Amino acid sequence: KVEDETVANKPSRPIGFEMAEISEKVLISPPDFSPKLTKVVIALPEGLTYELGDQVSILPCNDDDVVNSVIEALGYSKTDVFNVNSGNTIIPDKVTIQQLFTQYLDLNCIPPIAVYQTFYNNLVNEGGPNLEEGKKFFEQLLDDSSNKRKEFQTENCTADAIIEFCKFTKPPLDTLVSSINIMAPRIYSVSSSPDTSPDKAELLVNEVLFKSGSKQRYGLCTHFLIRPELSKVAIHFRRGKFRYPKDLTTDVVLIGLGSGLSPILPLVQLREKFMKEGKKLGKAILFFGARYRGSYQRLLSRIDGYQKNGAITESFLAFSRDPEKLHIQDVMKKNSEKIWDIWQDPRTCVFFSGPDKGIPDQLKDIFVDITIHEGWMAMEEAMAYNSRHEWHIEGL
Repeated sequence: KVEDETVANKPSRPIGFEMAEISEKVLISPPDFSPKLTKVVIALPEGLTYELGDQVSILPCNDDDVVNSVIEALGYSKTDVFNVNSGNTIIPDKVTIQQLFTQYLDLNCIPPIAVYQTFYNNLVNEGGPNLEEGKKFFEQLLDDSSNKRKEFQTENCTADAIIEFCKFTKPPLDTLVSSINIMAPRIYSVSSSPDTSPDKAELLVNEVLFKSGSKQRYGLCTHFLIRPELSKVAIHFRRGKFRYPKDLTTDVVLIGLGSGLSPILPLVQLREKFMKEGKKLGKAILFFGARYRGSYQRLLSRIDGYQKNGAITESFLAFSRDPEKLHIQDVMKKNSEKIWDIWQDPRTCVFFSGPDKGIPDQLKDIFVDITIHEGWMAMEEAMAYNSRHEWHIEGL
């Protein structure tokens, strides 16, 4: 019991992660805008450092209400200690049931088929008062030729499924745990520079809301990070894809979409530092796109400040849901001459951060078109010319 109390009161940190304090949360977007954009500042524990362009892995927690409902449905005691034989997973050897379902099991995802199978097998082996009804229910869900599972998944996450399935049977904890997805870390680009903020990492967290059947749901990690009561988070850093060119006179094209502005900002902050040190820099033009201007007003003020002090040579903005309905592609095409002005130098490179499905290819096509029309080149020549330029792409 003494050991159990230690596990409950002094839990081990997730394997491979450090526990860090949340020191600040600032709503960037206006209060009446949705989705909300929040700056989250993480105070780094002593000895934990990061480099410019790094990404941070956040291990989120499930909502307390969801966890309590699942544990209650299963009939477990929250303070009981579970011995984990997990090999190389993130779960420590000993955790309480509460810790297990809060930090380590993903209750927010689509129910894995293994969860259906686990409950069905237990019902068949152990029986129960609703045996026939339960067998029919699970057999329909497990039938690949039926639409029942797809329909069920559109309305129910793993937590919902467990609560629903407990009406028929309750499998042993170790069997159930092995069927549930382990919590996966979510990756965020750091929006601060270690040169100016060595002891803290800033994130731009864009609230994720989506429709699942008839239910309104939220992104697990974004919702977790903006909880008012959140004070600690499990993190580790990993190498990102953005590193500033070694030749500081290289011209750069910076393209950020929505919260994809995050890894762009440290590059601009680094340019600001170089300027103060009197170093000669190439040009930097920024293209930023989002749905609504109002959501990013504070960040737009920062961009304006960077342009005024010269850290950004020029900036171009596009907002697809505002009255003008401009996309980043539209703005780039309208400013082809200014792009070509620096694209003529084959050293010029592009940093893109945003949705990576299709958009980078669209932008590369735009650069080819610009090369054809502004550089008076044939298609093959333009494509060969563009292949000499470096693209650094960080997808969201």
